[in-house]
Amino acid sequence: MWQASPRTNIPRLAQDLAPSGTLLSGFRNNGPTYTNSGHTALTTGFYEDIENSTGSQLPSHAGIFQHFLAASGLPASSAWVIASKDKLAILGNTTQFGWSDAFRPSLWCGVGGGGPGSGYADDADTVAKFKSVLSLYQPRLVLINLKEPDASAHAGIWNDYLAGLSSSDAYAADIWNTLQTDPTYAGTTAFFVTHDHGRHLDGIGGGFVSHGDSCTGCRAVALLAMGPDFRSGVEILSGGELIDLPVTVADILGFPLSGTSGRVLDELLK
Repeated sequence: MWQASPRTNIPRLAQDLAPSGTLLSGFRNNGPTYTNSGHTALTTGFYEDIENSTGSQLPSHAGIFQHFLAASGLPASSAWVIASKDKLAILGNTTQFGWSDAFRPSLWCGVGGGGPGSGYADDADTVAKFKSVLSLYQPRLVLINLKEPDASAHAGIWNDYLAGLSSSDAYAADIWNTLQTDPTYAGTTAFFVTHDHGRHLDGIGGGFVSHGDSCTGCRAVALLAMGPDFRSGVEILSGGELIDLPVTVADILGFPLSGTSGRVLDELLK
């Protein structure tokens, strides 16, 4: 995605958004390179080998949504997981003692927001749901998951994979523009664009079609940070990993996230 120069498949991110933010192009997934494990790392600050097919295994640690709601005392409608992939409903709960079934965020995951077993929603529906939630509830913390380009890559059709990159690029810009035209969020919102894992390089495990090992391609992700807290027009070629993002979010929003070895990504900040 970001590693391919001149980044022609993501023109909105690379040309329109990145100049206004800080890009960690060497950001990495140093844990299991699968969807549920990657998203768990992004939200809990812990790498964990999570069942990846059905959404039947909850994370062992409470994530930023539960910690934020506990610290703020705000209702569940203030924190949302909005995901095209139904199995990512796991991000709203944990098996951790004292946190299981407590301070749970609002969820909309999969077709119709139905959760595990409902199937993958179209990304257009996921973005539309986000806009609806923004208007109705003015949430403080939201994760948006898009199924593309991962879903098309697994289908093994290169042109569809490129189209998935293009659509996700456009949706990222659309989401940012939506925030900047809303008086509640304009000029006050931290916006992160990243992904849970990369893909196999050519000659490894079928190439772009799959992922899941420790090859350079699977570990390679990137993080773009935009908003008033971050520097503009800066690209950092190395440093940072998935478990650092939830620690950084917690620091910005002012709630504790203890126990993780993740760190605040100070290099992003002004």
